[in-house]
Amino acid sequence: LRSKTWIWISTNYNDGKYLTPKSPGKFTLKLGTGKFSATTDCNSMSGNYVSDKTTITFSQIASTLKFCDGSQESDFSEMLRSVSSFNINSKGELVLNLRYGVGASVFR
Repeated sequence: LRSKTWIWISTNYNDGKYLTPKSPGKFTLKLGTGKFSATTDCNSMSGNYVSDKTTITFSQIASTLKFCDGSQESDFSEMLRSVSSFNINSKGELVLNLRYGVGASVFR
């Protein structure tokens, strides 16, 4: 997990909502030792995370405060706050599963 910068590809919600970044490549996630950093189409973010073999939770998420009209940053940060577990799929993509089984986000 910590060996690369992951790029957000999509989030698929079980209610049929499907999100993809309007600005591909702008939304990234990099995991360090207990800390993470992220970029969006507007601001940068950072915070803490805890993980074991299959679970992961993000906390104390902070962001720079620039306003960008039409940004998907709020969708991205809400998704991070909702993550409960992860797996690496057969394509080598990071899949972040959202709490209560409401959906999943894919990163390459």
